[in-house]
Amino acid sequence: MGRITKDSMRTRIHNTMEHLRVYYRQALKDDLLQEAFDKTWKTWDNETGAMTYARVISTYDLLNLTSVLSNRRELELLIHRIEALEVPEPNTDTQHKT
Repeated sequence: MGRITKDSMRTRIHNTMEHLRVYYRQALKDDLLQEAFDKTWKTWDNETGAMTYARVISTYDLLNLTSVLSNRRELELLIHRIEALEVPEPNTDTQHKT
């Protein structure tokens, strides 16, 4: 009798990702949502190693967590760009002597 083994976590994550790409992404009607999915896919693919070490039961939970972190990173980048564009207001407390 052979040994029974489960798929590795990496395999389960990639299988879940592929299932989502084939069925979920294709069902999205909005082109921007499909583009967002593609960008999220890149993050998932880049961070698969980190996801394999997490102690979360569901692969969907891991994919979601990684997406949330990616979104947060994008928000932080936008915040920094906005802050760099802001011009400080002139100091109105300074009195000019004439």
